[in-house]
Amino acid sequence: MDSNKLEIVIAIKFLGVTVNSTLNWAPHISVLCNELNKISGLLFRASQFQLLKAIILLYNTFAHCKPVYCMETWGNAPNTHLKKLYIIQKQLVRTVFRKPPWGYSAQIFKKKAKILPVLLLYKHQISLIAGGIFYNDPPPNPTYPTRSSKINLPLPPSRSACGHCKPNYQASKAWNKRPLQIREIKAALSFKTALKHLLDAHIFFPFY
Repeated sequence: MDSNKLEIVIAIKFLGVTVNSTLNWAPHISVLCNELNKISGLLFRASQFQLLKAIILLYNTFAHCKPVYCMETWGNAPNTHLKKLYIIQKQLVRTVFRKPPWGYSAQIFKKKAKILPVLLLYKHQISLIAGGIFYNDPPPNPTYPTRSSKINLPLPPSRSACGHCKPNYQASKAWNKRPLQIREIKAALSFKTALKHLLDAHIFFPFY
């Protein structure tokens, strides 16, 4: 390019996200796992002398923000990679609430931590984006409108697996799967709350 030789690399970091040549996001998830493992040690040491509220604040400040960042881009990675991140997330939650490493984590996620496992967190983030797309730029009415079709988002044309993984395709797909009564909520805060309650029901089976 302009007489400069471009180096071919397997992966490169762009705006804090590690992008690899196959777009399976394995290197980025590996980086996240390493960072969260370091935070796990910090939380464990702090939990020995800090109050629970302080530990939860530390978790939200140092741990929760990392997988949420740009999750709309890489959160559709294969489950084989996401499960590695999910295992560390469970370990962090157990550390925060001083539970043994072998303790059952679903109840902690749902009743105590009130946070979503990593895969459901992706569905939450992508659905929020879809709601913003719909109410800021709603699609035209279909030829034969029904109550449901009026609040659907058209899927972008794509015939490849790579195209199906794009955020705009995933956002439309996630939006159309949400129950009708949730998609009809126009207030952003109410929509976010209703969506969170819906996804809470799937915490026991986060990789459904």
